[in-house]
Amino acid sequence: MGKKQEPANILKELASKIKKEVRDAASKGTIQPEDEIYQCWKVDKFKYTEKGVETASRHIEYSSRKSWFRTSIKIQDSVKKSQAYFSALALLKKIQ
Repeated sequence: MGKKQEPANILKELASKIKKEVRDAASKGTIQPEDEIYQCWKVDKFKYTEKGVETASRHIEYSSRKSWFRTSIKIQDSVKKSQAYFSALALLKKIQ
């Protein structure tokens, strides 16, 4: 029979596994943020009177920001194959 682990230790192992995966992938250069394009409406003119909106015009501006979304999925997929993940999953299923 295997020894029973405390829930806190199981979750710490999972957190350590995630941290290690991120650190290793970052040091190898296999994960990097991507540029994600966003659009934002900018108001050029706006006039409001007691009758309501009298004048309004706007345009779209595009900008880019760094996004870790796709990279985080790669890390998740890698962690889901680990024993630490399966141990934490089994623990959570017992709690239900």
